[in-house]
Amino acid sequence: IVHAAKDKKVEEQMVMITTEPTGKYEQKLGSKIIPSSLIPDSKSTSSSQHIHNLKSKLSPKKQVGSSKPMDKHITNPEASNPNGSLTTSLPPVQYPQEDSWSVCVTSVLHAEAASTFSYFVQLLHNVENKVKLSRMNKDLNNWASFSTDLVRQVEPGKLAAVRLGKLWHRVELSQETKNNLVMGKLMDKGGTSTFPIQDLRELPARFLEIPPQAMSVQLSGLLGSFEPDLLDESLDCVKELLHGKQFTAKVENRTNLGLAGVEPVLSLSNSQLQEREEGNMNLAILQLLKFVSAQTISQKRSIVRSVKNSDLLEILTRLLPLLPPPPVLTPGVGEQFLVQVVSADSPARFVVQGMRTREDFEQMERNMEQFYKEVPGIMDLRDTEAKFLSVKCGSEGAKRAVVEGMVDGKTWVRFLDYGGKKMLGREDLAWPLDNQFVKLPCQALTG
Repeated sequence: IVHAAKDKKVEEQMVMITTEPTGKYEQKLGSKIIPSSLIPDSKSTSSSQHIHNLKSKLSPKKQVGSSKPMDKHITNPEASNPNGSLTTSLPPVQYPQEDSWSVCVTSVLHAEAASTFSYFVQLLHNVENKVKLSRMNKDLNNWASFSTDLVRQVEPGKLAAVRLGKLWHRVELSQETKNNLVMGKLMDKGGTSTFPIQDLRELPARFLEIPPQAMSVQLSGLLGSFEPDLLDESLDCVKELLHGKQFTAKVENRTNLGLAGVEPVLSLSNSQLQEREEGNMNLAILQLLKFVSAQTISQKRSIVRSVKNSDLLEILTRLLPLLPPPPVLTPGVGEQFLVQVVSADSPARFVVQGMRTREDFEQMERNMEQFYKEVPGIMDLRDTEAKFLSVKCGSEGAKRAVVEGMVDGKTWVRFLDYGGKKMLGREDLAWPLDNQFVKLPCQALTG
């Protein structure tokens, strides 16, 4: 049986062998009669070689059972494996002639013990190519969702389709590992990963027309070596800065591109903030690495003060260790002041709030209520390292609290503005206190 891949279906054509009185053979392939002179001696040639020789003599440039010419990206039609798949390749990436590109960052990766990040970008300069890519991705996902053509033999360089989550991607396989896992390079996303072999499908030739879309690049100013632990700690923040976003890229080594082993070296900038410090993404990543490596709070705060990039500033503000709210403002001896009693256990134990900051305090509580309105509650506070919390107290709203300790697996907190303590159960909603809510002094005065 000769299996001929023809776009979306596989046609089976029977090869029939009949015996003539003279002892010679004829083969009928579909409606074609093949002269016995074209049939090699079965004793000296394997059956698979019979079929190959038969196809090459019938039509040197066409596959048997197909009216289409053999795909031009099949690099070695002779090198077929036992199940008939061919070694294939994609067209090479064509670099734009300009030294300023429009790109989208598709992946930021860090391999274990590596001293640099791996960056992958997709070129956006060719509108026609973007349309073709969109159509191919849609067609690939529609086809692969119903395909049962599993990859049964892994060969280095073999192209296949792989499922990642709900989407399918083109992948170049490298080797099979233990437990039916296969390593491969994602051609349009970038990076190498490991996939279950059952998530791989044979890739039809029509998906080989577009070059790989993920281009490995380096960032200027970040070409040195960094400690792997530092890169590991910074990876999520770098992804937040770059992944999935579009930038203008200045190519620092355009004249050398095309030489073996040379990758584009880019300076990324926000398209709306070109030539301005706040739009320089290479500088932003360097400042992030310096911040993470800083040993003291004062050093970190100094770096934050020098940052102009708004996205990085938001990230670093989040990463700064949360300082406690300023202590309560206590009056001097003999001073008269207006207070409001918020709790009273006995004449010897009660809590008041000073009225001089009452307006600011009420505004802060309203802002806290709105800020945490859509945030899911933290049900197990042991999973966080937060020292200061915003605790939801029913109809009384959110209250600032400090964690005083864990007793028998229970979290005890003390309220900074109302006094008193509480043991938080799983039904209580609590969140780490945001930086904006630590500026106002504590309000609770114990008397």
